[in-house]
Amino acid sequence: MDFKKFGIVIAMLGLLTAGYGGVQLAMNLPVEVTQSDRGGVGGFFQRVGNELDAAFENSSRQHRRGSAKKVVLAGGIIVFLGLGIMASAKDGSRPAQS
Repeated sequence: MDFKKFGIVIAMLGLLTAGYGGVQLAMNLPVEVTQSDRGGVGGFFQRVGNELDAAFENSSRQHRRGSAKKVVLAGGIIVFLGLGIMASAKDGSRPAQS
């Protein structure tokens, strides 16, 4: 395998890694608090419960988004490494001998 093909393989692995991180990032966006239609004391406790559920869920999703951002960053670095390998690869043709 020559270096140009090796660079293509590395760049594709980087794209796959960045794509995986992007999907993980999109799946862990913050959730909104659901509003309760009930009134009175029962509605108050339901609203407080919904807010707490959303806060705990958003806390865990924030941690997962941070990890996903690191995966996207690593994928981008791998893509640039692959492109650098492809750019530095020599053509395989030899100059004409005279």
